[in-house]
Amino acid sequence: MCLELDRKSVWKSVDEDGYKEIMAYGERYKNFLNVAKNERESVDFIVEQAKKNGFISLSKALENGVKKEIKFTIMKKINQWYYS
Repeated sequence: MCLELDRKSVWKSVDEDGYKEIMAYGERYKNFLNVAKNERESVDFIVEQAKKNGFISLSKALENGVKKEIKFTIMKKINQWYYS
């Protein structure tokens, strides 16, 4: 019985598509870090991305009539709620 740890590199088990996906994720994260240098900038960036991805403010949702089983994202610091 061998109790020695066999260290395997994750890079050897990832195919070309997986590698590209990992690298793309890293680039998006680096972009976030460059844009969002503090809490205020982070919130602004996240709200902008949420709007680009179909989220709207709770006040707008209430104007249009809120439907059942809607996912809300609550942002307490800026007192706005977003849902998709």
